[in-house]
Amino acid sequence: MMVRGAALTLLERGGSAAALRPLLDAFLRLESAGIAPADANKQGSEFGFVSALTRGAGWMLTPDQFRIVFAACSTEECRRRVSMAQKLLEAPINVSPTAGGPLDFGEFMMGSVQLHGRKQLEERTAQFPKGTQFFIGRYEGTAWYVERRAREIREVLEAAGMRIVDAPRILP
Repeated sequence: MMVRGAALTLLERGGSAAALRPLLDAFLRLESAGIAPADANKQGSEFGFVSALTRGAGWMLTPDQFRIVFAACSTEECRRRVSMAQKLLEAPINVSPTAGGPLDFGEFMMGSVQLHGRKQLEERTAQFPKGTQFFIGRYEGTAWYVERRAREIREVLEAAGMRIVDAPRILP
């Protein structure tokens, strides 16, 4: 169980697009194994697979793949997580840096996907069709950090031919 969790985390954070199909197949095998949904080990494995599948930096699920993962879920919580991950990919998509600090490694969030550095930001951005709408999200941090990261996000999005729009207005 711990080895599987570590492998899923590794694939989520650094796996290539080539890992998607085997990962999806492994999830479908887990779901068809006949283990009761209430089994804690199954729930932990299910959530690990769903996190890796929906938040993998190296790939983006298609709408059909989202439907397959959703249908394979054995719990309502699993289905909720899949739905939320898919919703966070609807334009305009939020891109923001994670909180800065003394150990700033240039991490970003794009929808629900955590990206580790500018290279992953560029690679993930390239997975979207040109012209996709993004907004640079609000975040906490010092003024210099906010400016530097917002500029970096803007540079990557513009270089990839994406549209930067104002953040959606949140109704009270």
